[in-house]
Amino acid sequence: MNYIPTHVRVNGSVRLCAMLVRGEDRYGHFDLIDPPAAERDPAALALHQRVSDRYRENYNEQVRRHEQQCAGVLA
Repeated sequence: MNYIPTHVRVNGSVRLCAMLVRGEDRYGHFDLIDPPAAERDPAALALHQRVSDRYRENYNEQVRRHEQQCAGVLA
């Protein structure tokens, strides 16, 4: 779990999700999601899986970018 201000954005092609915990989002850098309706709610669990998949996709993209940059430095 990370807490970040709404003006922060991800440097990548994958649009990530976030849950607004206070204030308002005037920037729109994330797809906002609602808190779960209940513990172990099937819809919330499915949403959590989609959010995790996007996060993983973004992470892998960042790793590839880093590896490409390092390969260029070493070449």
